[in-house]
Amino acid sequence: MSTDIIENQQPWELDNIDWEAAAKDLGDNVAIVTTDPSKPPLLIKKKNQKLQEIQQKTSSLPWIETLECVTAQRSEIKNANNDLQREVAFYQMTLDCVKDSLDRLNDLQIPYRRPNDFYAEMLKSDQHMARVKARILWEKKKIGVVEARKKNSRLTKFHKQMMFEKNKASSAREKEELNAIETWKNSLFVFFLIKKNHTELRSFCSNRSDKSLQEILRQSRREYLQKKENEKKKKPNMRRIMKDMKYGKSGGGTKMGRSKKNTHMSSKEYFDDFARSGNAAREEAHYKNMKQLTQKLKGNSKNKFIQNKKIKAAPKTHRPSKKQRWKQVLQKVGKMQTI
Repeated sequence: MSTDIIENQQPWELDNIDWEAAAKDLGDNVAIVTTDPSKPPLLIKKKNQKLQEIQQKTSSLPWIETLECVTAQRSEIKNANNDLQREVAFYQMTLDCVKDSLDRLNDLQIPYRRPNDFYAEMLKSDQHMARVKARILWEKKKIGVVEARKKNSRLTKFHKQMMFEKNKASSAREKEELNAIETWKNSLFVFFLIKKNHTELRSFCSNRSDKSLQEILRQSRREYLQKKENEKKKKPNMRRIMKDMKYGKSGGGTKMGRSKKNTHMSSKEYFDDFARSGNAAREEAHYKNMKQLTQKLKGNSKNKFIQNKKIKAAPKTHRPSKKQRWKQVLQKVGKMQTI
């Protein structure tokens, strides 16, 4: 047979070896040459023969002498460097072997007692295995939390997308409704123009022949509303008109009772031959109105309270004329001279 030589990681250290001489000495044995010169080459064939001898000896002995146990299922670890997967595999192998051994002892009717160090075959203490179990549970819980978080994120993204689509559809529907309302308003405005005057509509459309119908209707409606608003602005305010009639405009005017007092126009002699105006006229009108009101109320026999009640008229105010005031002044001056 040919000699198979398996080199190690440093092949440059094996250049000085006489491979032909080594092959003649070994014969049919397979040699594994190591880089360490202190260690002799390993003989694979002799090693296999020794293992077969040991296996034959153990197979001939009863099981109670060896307590050898092999798991029925082969344990496969995807990543041997993963501590969690490796510890779980060891734990499962040990558990299967212990169950198988206990069944065999029961079949042989051999009494047994569970030792305190149940995991002694793994060279691990109970505290260490408890920590391993706690870590396994923690890892499972962590994985579950991460998966739940991913699921929630997917659900939130899905809901956001659904809400976006819903809002988009609602906005499109709202836009269509607004456009329909706008066209309806424009159609009403066109009907109003046609009913009002056909020539006005023809002239209106002929002046805007370069625009589309929607633009024409929109602009016409805007002009119509602007015209209405201008008419409202021009319309007088009745409340303002009545106040101006009663009190006069700001800045002083003929309607105001406080304007132009103590003049020759306000003297008593000037108004002797004319109707009263101003405060005196208002006082006189108030007195007449109150008098008429009392007469009407006294005619009604049902209202006894008003019959006995006397309504006081407004006191008459008399302002001395200019001549009278001069007389009073001269009288005072004459008295002072006599004194």
